Amino acid sequence: MSPQITNICLQLRHGGVVPGITTQILRVPSLGVGVMLAIEDTDFSIALLQVLVNRVLDDIMHLEPTDWEEIMVTRLFKEGPEKGPAVSSPRPAPASDIVVGRYNHPAYGVMDIQRVPAISQSLGGSHSTFPDELAGAIHSALNSSRFEQINATREIYYAPMPRFWTQGVIFTHFDGPLFNVSVTMIQDRVDTGTPISRILGTGTAVFVQGKGVGMFEGFWQGNEVIRAVEEDVASHAEVWFDRVD
Repeated sequence: MSPQITNICLQLRHGGVVPGITTQILRVPSLGVGVMLAIEDTDFSIALLQVLVNRVLDDIMHLEPTDWEEIMVTRLFKEGPEKGPAVSSPRPAPASDIVVGRYNHPAYGVMDIQRVPAISQSLGGSHSTFPDELAGAIHSALNSSRFEQINATREIYYAPMPRFWTQGVIFTHFDGPLFNVSVTMIQDRVDTGTPISRILGTGTAVFVQGKGVGMFEGFWQGNEVIRAVEEDVASHAEVWFDRVD
């Protein structure tokens, strides 16, 4: 067996996603090694690429093999906090002006939350300035998600996330100040320019009137998943966005 490399090796990597394919480019300059990996785009492609990249690193650095598949799969399907029973008599949704607005987090950046019109309204039945094709892509993402199906007739809001490149966040109301959160990637099809989308992750948001919104239950994809609360939201949230408008 070749001797193990004991010095720390700098690794440089960058990934990319387009409809149909996910890629990862890895370079280890000190070893003169570069690798490009590509996989057909599925809900699990990013996790699978991480497995392959880490196995390549173990090999070229002569490290003892690690069961990266077990680690990544466990992380992907780990259980979050136990959810309470379904709400049989949900509280009314907050007024639109309580939700719509500008929010900011020092790292995640600005969220400009807008109301998404119903499909019938987005097809010419409303004076909404929200783009028709984007509204259609959002409704399509919610209805086709591999996650829990979301009733798209409820109040729906959307905020692009500029610092997250093509990602945005969809909010769908389910009880009082509580909203489902769906982190989505929306991209234009190369052939038609029509927006298409897919859901990358989910969580829960709690809106606090005049103050901001707290993100819970896996929004930031960290190791600790925090269940949503309605009191002292800012100090308990995984991520807290201040309202700034």
